[in-house]
Amino acid sequence: MLSHESDRLIPVDWNIKSSDHFNVRLRVVSQDYKGALKDMSECIAKQNVNITSVDIKVKESIAIAHFIVQVNNNRQLNRLIRKMTKLKNVDYVERAGR
Repeated sequence: MLSHESDRLIPVDWNIKSSDHFNVRLRVVSQDYKGALKDMSECIAKQNVNITSVDIKVKESIAIAHFIVQVNNNRQLNRLIRKMTKLKNVDYVERAGR
């Protein structure tokens, strides 16, 4: 199919350097406990990911944290989400908005 339309195809260069970072917003829901924010931020740092923003609120012993982190690619982001999901008392981690 595409061979019939080869004259309509144009080459694309995304020009993404390996040093580029992408800001990603994460929502983390966990049980509230002393050291929860420390555990989350240490987990992020161990994955060599920088935190540019964090906002955490607690209601009825449930902590909801919003992080903005800088990742290199989707693989690094998915690995970070997996590691954070395994943290003690973390219920779930999701990418929030785009």
